[in-house]
Amino acid sequence: MSAETEAANLHGVSSRPLEQLERRARQSGHWTGDHPLTVAILEAILTERIQRLDVANARLDIERFIADPQPLAI
Repeated sequence: MSAETEAANLHGVSSRPLEQLERRARQSGHWTGDHPLTVAILEAILTERIQRLDVANARLDIERFIADPQPLAI
């Protein structure tokens, strides 16, 4: 284990991004599963959320922050 990884682990920072995501999701209450967050579970969650996305509503939501909203017209 490198000194950098060892130091990160001492401070509670995961060297693995998925573990870090799981830790933060548990802290925020977005992941309450009794088992670890896996790539397969994350993919399923993201797929479901993307399928539920109301693109027209999302476009309206961000349009006011875009100087030239023409590229959003898809």
